Amino acid sequence: MTTRYRLAKRCERLEAIAKELRRPLERAEQELAEWHQALVGLFGAFPEHLHDALSAFIDSDAWKGSGLEHVLLLIRRGFWQPVPIPDAVAAVFLAEPAAQPSARCEGCGTVFPHRMGIWHNAETGKSWQAALCYFRRCPCGGAIVYGRGHPVEIRDWLPERVVPPWTFTPG
Repeated sequence: MTTRYRLAKRCERLEAIAKELRRPLERAEQELAEWHQALVGLFGAFPEHLHDALSAFIDSDAWKGSGLEHVLLLIRRGFWQPVPIPDAVAAVFLAEPAAQPSARCEGCGTVFPHRMGIWHNAETGKSWQAALCYFRRCPCGGAIVYGRGHPVEIRDWLPERVVPPWTFTPG
């Protein structure tokens, strides 16, 4: 074996090692690009006049585990194609971090905040297990459904928001 041949083999091995060492960096760069694209989608769907509030929310302690973090994950994983989120819906996501995007509009496809729990009426002393849906219908007029297309069970005698004499305990 000649020296030239041995040097070529060593270079080949070093290039293979360098390629292996670059893989984690390439994966990290790809993941960063995916997160960036998802954030662009979230900001694109959010009302423009609430972008500063969304930025502040992302930087806050309330972000971790919030409904908006889940919206971002839905976008990143391809489970939701961003469509404009109505102002009132965006305001609920900002005001109620625990409200999860587990419901959608059947018509336009926007995500809706939704929470399961126990409603209690202080006047009657009775309690019911039901969803806190925040909205009866989408502002576009579409029905609100779960991810698989089943209609969200909205009880007309429960309020859209928690108001006296009602209390709501997430469950």
